[in-house]
Amino acid sequence: MKILVVGKGGREHALIHTLSLSPSKPEIFSFPGSDAIFRIAKPTTATDLPSLIAWMKANGIDLCIAGEDSYLVTGEGLANLCAASGIPCWGPPKESAQLEASKEFAKDFLIRNLIPTAAASACESLQEAVAAITGNYPTVLKFDGLAAGKGVAVCADEKSALDFLNEVFTEKRFGPGRLLVEECLVGPEVSIFAAIVDDDYMILTPARDYKRLGDGDAGPNTGGMGAVASRKLISSELLATIDESIVAPTVSALRKEGLPYRGFLYFGLMLTPDGPKVIEYNCRFGDPECQAVMPLLSGDLAAFCLAGAKGVLKNELISFSDDWSVCVILASHSYPESSRSGDAISGLDETGAQVFHSGTKLVGTEWQTNGGRVLACVATGPERASTVAAAHAAADRISFPGLQRRRDIGILHFPESKSHAPESVKLTLTPDDIAAGIAKLAESIRAANPDGPIALVGIRSRGDEVAERLLTLLSNDDRELNFGVLDISLYRDDFEHLHSNPKLQESDIPFEVDGAHIILVDDVLFTGRTIRAALDALSDYGRPAKVQLATLIDRGHRELPIHADYTGILLETSRLDHVVVLLEGTDGEDLVRVVSPPVP
Repeated sequence: MKILVVGKGGREHALIHTLSLSPSKPEIFSFPGSDAIFRIAKPTTATDLPSLIAWMKANGIDLCIAGEDSYLVTGEGLANLCAASGIPCWGPPKESAQLEASKEFAKDFLIRNLIPTAAASACESLQEAVAAITGNYPTVLKFDGLAAGKGVAVCADEKSALDFLNEVFTEKRFGPGRLLVEECLVGPEVSIFAAIVDDDYMILTPARDYKRLGDGDAGPNTGGMGAVASRKLISSELLATIDESIVAPTVSALRKEGLPYRGFLYFGLMLTPDGPKVIEYNCRFGDPECQAVMPLLSGDLAAFCLAGAKGVLKNELISFSDDWSVCVILASHSYPESSRSGDAISGLDETGAQVFHSGTKLVGTEWQTNGGRVLACVATGPERASTVAAAHAAADRISFPGLQRRRDIGILHFPESKSHAPESVKLTLTPDDIAAGIAKLAESIRAANPDGPIALVGIRSRGDEVAERLLTLLSNDDRELNFGVLDISLYRDDFEHLHSNPKLQESDIPFEVDGAHIILVDDVLFTGRTIRAALDALSDYGRPAKVQLATLIDRGHRELPIHADYTGILLETSRLDHVVVLLEGTDGEDLVRVVSPPVP
């Protein structure tokens, strides 16, 4: 069997590596390929899509696999040209690949077929987009076309929205095209992959990627800075819901609308309080999710793809381990705005893990950077924690000038991301502990704010009780004191993460918020999202001059194994400035956390 894989990045390197392990022992070629790929696959003499089709015909290629998305919609389309030449192709024809190539096409498809997704408006100009936003932030802006994963911006405010709109409509960074203004969905993300053959489909191992450049999901969007994959990532019940409400209706709608499909289809989903909703489709494997999923696959991927391209889904040919897989991306200097090539890479032979090449070149005997995302370090194992440690340890052994990476891949958005120390640092609060903690909290508030009016705002439920007790302790102070309550509803998703939404109709803020010095009070700090929701709710009443957060910490609470060496997090709220969260006291025994934002 002769197979040609179209693409040149880390995704294709991972696909080709897995194909090479197939018992059917295929002979593998790649176009355009890379120096790393050509160590396990052979090059072609093709220079463009038409010459590639001619080369495949002349060399008796049995199967073409579409890795990169762009070739599916280039010219007449890769799969279309393969079909005209009698070459089976694992990848959809151009008309079906519009699900990825056009955000507007995909949105219309979703809405038309009643598949859960965010509301959106299509716009042709900057002015039209500004009008569609209607001042509601955060908002999501999507360029209607292929943009290598960088054509989407989640904008927290008007400035960031205008910056992106200028890139799209004035600078035309992504080329000509319209733009979608989309409702901002809230919740954790998950990536679902399906192998689709006409009416049949098979759901593969779920994954989640990390789009933002920096730790804590800070910084600009990228093509993806890492990924986690496992069958244990989401519950079987949630997967069944996703299948019933999203995957099956998508496959049915493709057939109903005459859009033939044989290949991988990626579903980018948001797990919202109202259930899973589609953020985007990709008509191929995701990158870097592919690098995380492929090491979990066993069986004959080559035979599976060939049978699928010929119209038969043979589920029995492949299976997936129940292990975890963690992929850490190493990116070059200046990514994602640009990239830098030619930096020497060291440590590749010392990782002890699987390394896929995303953007490298071999100069003599030296590997050098040659793109934005450079390498993907991947580890697998039965336990997530040890697998995360192995992947990051592998990444630690590689270096090159200007290297950028995240150190929270496989950690953020999991329960222990709320803490940073061993489980041994725990404290179960008794009534006396709580009383002592509230008294200490009052002392800390006095020390930080020796004079001037303050307003205590309790976050319901229980935070309002702490605030009332603080009000009593502070009532003898020679200052003006105000009291209010914010109601923030919490819900638990299928990752066992807590999320929050403001319920303003149940809040009570009986004082003037504009210019006030406010101390938000809670009993236990669950997540940054709780604070963000409280700040957003507060901003509906006005803009305070200063905001602090005072909260007790129950280290014995199962949702909050707070660690002694925790030093701070950075939060964003859509309508207030950045808030810096600092821990006072790191001896493992303090019950008090004080949060102070920079004063504008």
